[in-house]
Amino acid sequence: MSIASRHILIVDDDPDIAALLRQLLFGEGHTTSIAQNGEMAESLARARTPDLVILDLNLPGISGIEVCRRLRGFLSAPILMLTASGSDENQLVGFSAGADDYVSKPFNTQVLIARIRALLSRGSSATEHIIQIDNLSVNPSAQIVTIDGLEVSLSKIEFDMLVALAQRRNRIVTKDELIREVWGEWFGDNHVVETTLSRLRAKLTKAGASSAIITTRRGIGYRLGDTDSN
Repeated sequence: MSIASRHILIVDDDPDIAALLRQLLFGEGHTTSIAQNGEMAESLARARTPDLVILDLNLPGISGIEVCRRLRGFLSAPILMLTASGSDENQLVGFSAGADDYVSKPFNTQVLIARIRALLSRGSSATEHIIQIDNLSVNPSAQIVTIDGLEVSLSKIEFDMLVALAQRRNRIVTKDELIREVWGEWFGDNHVVETTLSRLRAKLTKAGASSAIITTRRGIGYRLGDTDSN
């Protein structure tokens, strides 16, 4: 069963793949825009804020990695990276640029649709109450994070990870727990957990949170909590 209709930006210079993706998404009830290069992708994303971006890594001109970085400057929607190689290095570079997930080409269409559904449905079960930890405030239902009253810009995947940690404040959350809650049972890559956590911690610290608000328990997991009790 598909979820509510969303608008999805497809960024791929291969017209056959772009047409296939459009057909798959149309079957899910979604509308689409197609960009063949990075400049067009940025222009379309600014003109009509998409609910999700499917971004090819290998684009003419501006690389998919650079496009991802540029989109992350103003867009919080999930970004699904399509890569011709499933190497750890490519995946980690994509995640460090702000991608939320990746699928290697050639892709299984059922797996791709499952990933898209998971990305679009995250956060729908967030609780209503606001979680306050030191100067950090997390509002799951409104999807707003503030530090000292100023809003912090996070990607969808970073926000979901923060909520998963905040709802278990002051206790250790294992990588397996984070994978199940943020990415889903089908996902089995610990690298993306580490990279996303590192990116989240850096953003919170830059915005004014204590560098100790998220601590790592090596070999176990992570803990978000009041710094005076760490």
